[in-house]
Amino acid sequence: MVVAKNHDPYELMEVSGKSQAQKHIVQKGETLEQIAKEYHTSTKSLKKWNKLNNDVIVSGQSLIVFFH
Repeated sequence: MVVAKNHDPYELMEVSGKSQAQKHIVQKGETLEQIAKEYHTSTKSLKKWNKLNNDVIVSGQSLIVFFH
């Protein structure tokens, strides 16, 4: 398990058309699985959207989460 630091997590961004993305800054102790659950998505989707090859995330890392 990889853990990360505190964060100020949420910033909305317009993506295209009806889709939006939210930036999530990884905080200390978070895992990719926890973040996926928070946004009602899968770790597979998070990895695809953020071009991650594995489940390793670090404190302060910015992740994009897409939604409608």
